Amino acid sequence: MKDDFDPRFAIATDMSRVGQRVGPHPTGAPVTDDTIQQLFALPQTHARPQEWTKRVERAYGITDAAVSRTLERLVFAGLTMESLSKVPLPLPANPIGAKAIDSAARKDPLKGVDTGVVETAKASRDILVRALLAAIQALQARNN
Repeated sequence: MKDDFDPRFAIATDMSRVGQRVGPHPTGAPVTDDTIQQLFALPQTHARPQEWTKRVERAYGITDAAVSRTLERLVFAGLTMESLSKVPLPLPANPIGAKAIDSAARKDPLKGVDTGVVETAKASRDILVRALLAAIQALQARNN
């Protein structure tokens, strides 16, 4: 696989839109793991794990299923109220989840993948977590 990021393969996404349409959540209802999962049912389809993975596979020519599964897990795993509640506030300036992704990139099956794939995964995870936290805060504020 390629070693350098090639901007021709950049993926234009806006994962920050995840959770902007929180209207269907009933006012006063607790924000739960089910609430988080409902946010992935929004029209922003590339924020769904399967769609994100397909786009990254196409953009970077990934054919190894183990690479795809690992990338998807790194970007989308642990999106629960429990894990999101452990993200320090104020939010850190550095990308959320970048250390775990960098660590995984040094091991199989990601060892040797295009650095652009790794950077895309880090940016996706960071934006996704920030968007989910903002959606959760909006829902909780509406309950007060």
